[in-house]
Amino acid sequence: KSEMSFRSFLHLRYPSRFVKALTNCSLRKKLAVVVVISTLAQGALASEIVRVDTDTGSFVLEMYADIAPVTVANFLSYVNSGAYENTIIHRKVTNFVVQGGGFYIDASGGNLQSIERQAPIVNEFNASNTLETIAMAKIPNHPNSATSEWFINLQDNSSQLDTENEGYAVFGEVLGTGLKAIDSIGSLMTTTFGQFSNLPYTKIEGNTLFLLTVS
Repeated sequence: KSEMSFRSFLHLRYPSRFVKALTNCSLRKKLAVVVVISTLAQGALASEIVRVDTDTGSFVLEMYADIAPVTVANFLSYVNSGAYENTIIHRKVTNFVVQGGGFYIDASGGNLQSIERQAPIVNEFNASNTLETIAMAKIPNHPNSATSEWFINLQDNSSQLDTENEGYAVFGEVLGTGLKAIDSIGSLMTTTFGQFSNLPYTKIEGNTLFLLTVS
């Protein structure tokens, strides 16, 4: 079994002034409550927030809708449709990136299958690929080929990813203590499984490979 899932992506919208404070508290089951009782002041700047629960912990993403509106809308469409539910983190390169949003485990055959993908979007490179940022993965030499797959930078990768393939579109960042969960993923061992050469896993029991699931 290979499992890594972004299970319940929780999409919220609230005033940006609450963002830093919320990420300093325990996020599980509390974030929604805090947001419900907070009031959006008329005309206040608001942020698109997505919480991601994984087998190694939770983290919160703040979207950059002001500089990457098409990319954010595309990402949120996958979130809100449930397309990312029970997907896996299928790539981890130490001190580089962790990548997901493209595959899930086919329980009937024990293989990894691609999720249903929407049409590719235009490349919106307007921010650097620094530590903790999330960006869209693309086909090499095809700048406008991003669909569902995303990656999180485990270090400052701007010197490479800001120029390669016309720049990889950053559309958000990991907030607060969420980087601990990302670092936990970044510390996992990897193996080769079919076409996946850097597949992270949590443990191996006999012939069973346990992958990291996102919810």
